[in-house]
Amino acid sequence: MRRGNSFVKPALFGVLALALLGLAACNAAPSAPTQSPDVIVVTATGAAAATQAPAATTAPTEAATAVVAPTEAPTQAPATEAPATQAPTQAAGGSGDLGMPGNPVTSNQAWSFVTSQANGLEWVEVPAGCFTMAWRDGFTEETPESQVCFDNPFWITRTEITNQQYGSQGPWQGDDVPRTGVTWTDAAAFCQSKGGRLPTEAEWEYAARGPSNYKFPMGDTLRPGFVIYANNSKSPVKVGSQPDGASWVGAYDMLGNVREWVSSGWEKYPVVTGDIREKLPTGGGEERRVVRGGSYQTGESNLRNSFREFYLYNANAPDLGFRCAMDWQK
Repeated sequence: MRRGNSFVKPALFGVLALALLGLAACNAAPSAPTQSPDVIVVTATGAAAATQAPAATTAPTEAATAVVAPTEAPTQAPATEAPATQAPTQAAGGSGDLGMPGNPVTSNQAWSFVTSQANGLEWVEVPAGCFTMAWRDGFTEETPESQVCFDNPFWITRTEITNQQYGSQGPWQGDDVPRTGVTWTDAAAFCQSKGGRLPTEAEWEYAARGPSNYKFPMGDTLRPGFVIYANNSKSPVKVGSQPDGASWVGAYDMLGNVREWVSSGWEKYPVVTGDIREKLPTGGGEERRVVRGGSYQTGESNLRNSFREFYLYNANAPDLGFRCAMDWQK
């Protein structure tokens, strides 16, 4: 044996060997495993949700990377299931014939929330009516203003689609956290599996804004305390954590938390019935689809119902999720 530059005398070799064997025998007994603490997710429901403060500074167990736009679709596909056939139904004692074909809603205050459960998702009804789309004082992409009308009501999910609803965890961990990191194609496929589709850009803005043409979901004055955005959060939080920021139809997180895919392609305004913006992507790498609503990365100056952005249809990002829409059926 060699230690440094000198040799250990042979007489000591046996003693050292026995000592090492004894030490190894002592260490052979397994030690008790170190158990990390369990992560407990508490879901706020009903009245408790209104008092649940957003986890403004708590990072998820798996940190997301900076926003990226890869050219390949993620390998995680939505949970497979047969397309659903159940349609939401208007709750008894709702708004009656108001908002139905031929009886449009003319103000946000005239409408009462109508919710329904179908296909594992909670839906809110968006009544028939008209609104002013875009904003004349916004960026060029937000102009010009035009009136858009919906002769029939439609449904939209009350919240952004969560990890639990999607069937897998995204960049941010937690059953009730929005599922992000999905492409436009994957988001559209999931909505179709639930008997629905992605909302059009006009549908999304109408569900956020209403016939009273509010600049923000909660009115014409932004209440930042009811929005998850760059000034109060570093990550998305549980959907519906800010019920006081709900839109006129009862949809949560239309502004903030995560951006949302819509079905529409990125085209100039005004929206014209039957124009190319609703054509499906053909597979070209530069095809752009609109995203709406901003996220926990969005500054206050860009938090408004009319603000619009785009991503390539085959891109994904840790702050980009979606919600679904469904046609109204008699």
